[in-house]
Amino acid sequence: MAQNGERCHGRKRVAVVGAGMTGLCAIRHFAADPNYEVVAFERANTIAGIWNYPEGCEEHVNQPETSPYYCRTYRDLKTNSPRELSCYPDFPFADTVKDTYCTRETVLHYFHAYAKHFDLLPHIKFRHQVKLVTPVGGVHAEGPVRWTVEVLDLESDKVSKDEFDSVLVCSGHYHKPYLPEINGLDKFTGHIMHSCDYRVPEKFKGQNVLLIGAKVSGNDIACEIAPFANQVQLSFLADFLPLSKSI
Repeated sequence: MAQNGERCHGRKRVAVVGAGMTGLCAIRHFAADPNYEVVAFERANTIAGIWNYPEGCEEHVNQPETSPYYCRTYRDLKTNSPRELSCYPDFPFADTVKDTYCTRETVLHYFHAYAKHFDLLPHIKFRHQVKLVTPVGGVHAEGPVRWTVEVLDLESDKVSKDEFDSVLVCSGHYHKPYLPEINGLDKFTGHIMHSCDYRVPEKFKGQNVLLIGAKVSGNDIACEIAPFANQVQLSFLADFLPLSKSI
């Protein structure tokens, strides 16, 4: 693998930020093209991004993104699209997968099978966090733009820089929660949490719960905690939303 921005036999160098669903697809196609050398940087110690559910994460809340307990999903998550529409076109789910809507564990296994089939792991640097991407020579440089990528090795705490012809940002968009401003919320004495911090329904046993928003995550969480909570109410803008009869 070429180092310090050197091109290997004239191949263009590509950096991929993240090894989740989109990142793996990018790595697979660039790795298969002899005109490119691809390097991926993944801050976690494994692939598949949001589909990972670290053991014990429900007991470790508000973890930083570099923590081994960092999580942005819930234990019993399923896909909200049929399995035929939830896979890459050149790599379907195994014939043994019969569920129309796949569990989180099934999807996680699928991504690992995909990475193994196309031999993607050698192209990925795990526990490496991209800190900064800047154009070589500055924003006013002439000619084809190349990029300097500054990366932090989370194990050694050392920062390195390398140059690439292209950078693909595949870091996802589920890491930064949006919390709307709601009058009086600061005076509420109960527990407030964002859906990205939800893990298991058992923790809501006997509670009265209000969910604000009823799209995919809100619907999922409401249906999960209804058998455990004393009462579940949803607040949403739509005129009608089909839900489980238990809500």
